[in-house]
Amino acid sequence: MKNFFRKYLKLIPRIVVVYIHELFSLAVDSVINFKNAIVRRMFWGRGSLYKSSFHLFVAGITITVLFSGISLKLRTSSVNASAEGQLQSLAISELGSQGSNLTSVVPVANNQGNYVVTEYTIANGDSLQGIADKFGVSKDTVKWSNNKILSPFTDNAPVGALLKIPEINGVLYQTSDKDTLDSIASLTSGDKNTIVDINDLKGPNYALANTLVFVPNGQLPPPPPQIIARNRPKSSGYVASGRSAGAALGSLAAGTFDDPLSHPQCAGYNWSRGISSSHTGVDLTKRGGCPIRAIAAGRVTKAGWLNRAGWTIIIDHGNTVESHYYHGDGNIWVKVGDYVQKGQDIMYMGNTGNSTGTHLHLTLRFNNSNIDPQAYVPYAIRR
Repeated sequence: MKNFFRKYLKLIPRIVVVYIHELFSLAVDSVINFKNAIVRRMFWGRGSLYKSSFHLFVAGITITVLFSGISLKLRTSSVNASAEGQLQSLAISELGSQGSNLTSVVPVANNQGNYVVTEYTIANGDSLQGIADKFGVSKDTVKWSNNKILSPFTDNAPVGALLKIPEINGVLYQTSDKDTLDSIASLTSGDKNTIVDINDLKGPNYALANTLVFVPNGQLPPPPPQIIARNRPKSSGYVASGRSAGAALGSLAAGTFDDPLSHPQCAGYNWSRGISSSHTGVDLTKRGGCPIRAIAAGRVTKAGWLNRAGWTIIIDHGNTVESHYYHGDGNIWVKVGDYVQKGQDIMYMGNTGNSTGTHLHLTLRFNNSNIDPQAYVPYAIRR
């Protein structure tokens, strides 16, 4: 019994040392995590003042870590890696429990940026707002970060599309060979220093070509009007729709209107039916459909479903002139209030509403009356 007691007394100092070591390790871990959280929070702001305001603080933390010893640093790295893995697993489990279609959580472009991006596959029943709410970001952030997939004009969420969603509001921007730090900052209304810091870009050239760059709290401007240069169909194989196609209408000059099916995919479309007492416009058909374009510049006053007309767009060209486009397939690329240019793609031809085949029904109205578009709209049909 006495021998056991002596051995126990000898163990007490060792136990105390172990406890002190563990407490010290815990303190260092807490300080490092606190430092990382503070720096991370600074990235979430628009500015980059954290460099000057936290430089001394971070330097002090670094010295503390160095003095903690090599073995403690290795242990701390292991603990942090384990904790990060556990947190990531918890995040994935939490999103999964909410019925999400989470694919993976990965650093963007392997550039060791100070942020995380989630890949998400749109499922049946998903809405754009619902996806944004699920990840705690704005709907615009989802759109801006996937602008090659999602339309800036609608909230359509195409099922099966793979989205990249940053953890905070901003823009995930796919760069090109011509992009520079200045051009990216100007386009997205971002701060250059913050872009450099959060993406860990290395100067002086920053290696920006063909990579993903995240701009915290950035935004993308609406796309510019689509102005497309093109050649008119030759007379061979085509005939003009009317003897005075392109004539002036009211105070609108001759040449104001353009062919609504001038898109290259519409080549070879046909005339099906003209205006009559029971038909308000002209029907132009194209097997399989094609993009429909605005016949003139104006303001969109309708972009959606319209009873027997199906998916519809109405454009007010001013001077009491309107153009109506009926029977779209649901892919609408403008919204009410948008100002569109002549020749801009507005929706895709379809077979919706009171329709017996894929076609565009074009109605032209002047002074609240339907008029025959043949004299004013220079569409062309196959001979």
